[in-house]
Amino acid sequence: MTERRFLTHHLPALTWAIVIFLLLSLPSSSFPKAPIYIPSLDKLIHAAMFFIMALLLHRSFSVSPSIAAPLLLAVVVATLYGSLGEVYQMLLPDRSADVVDAVSNGGGALLYAAVARIRSRSKRQ
Repeated sequence: MTERRFLTHHLPALTWAIVIFLLLSLPSSSFPKAPIYIPSLDKLIHAAMFFIMALLLHRSFSVSPSIAAPLLLAVVVATLYGSLGEVYQMLLPDRSADVVDAVSNGGGALLYAAVARIRSRSKRQ
């Protein structure tokens, strides 16, 4: 693996995973409150974070010829990472695990997969 390939394909996914880990580690009181009430804003943020995670993982896995299904692997890894993140939050004093957050994480990854499939079909036509 060349240094350039690492920097352009793998480092973004690794960096995003670290950003997510750091965000999960912060006390919930450190996040600003929305100026207006938006229903399920927290769940939308979770979905967006893992949409991005799946996108970056897909890009990273796609450069490896030994990975047969990079999109599927990206969704599985992003969903697993999101689920483990929820378990990690159970261990922190000011955080809690939420099954709905884990579902939102996986939903964001699945949404990316749907968008990626639609884009690849439209490119082939």
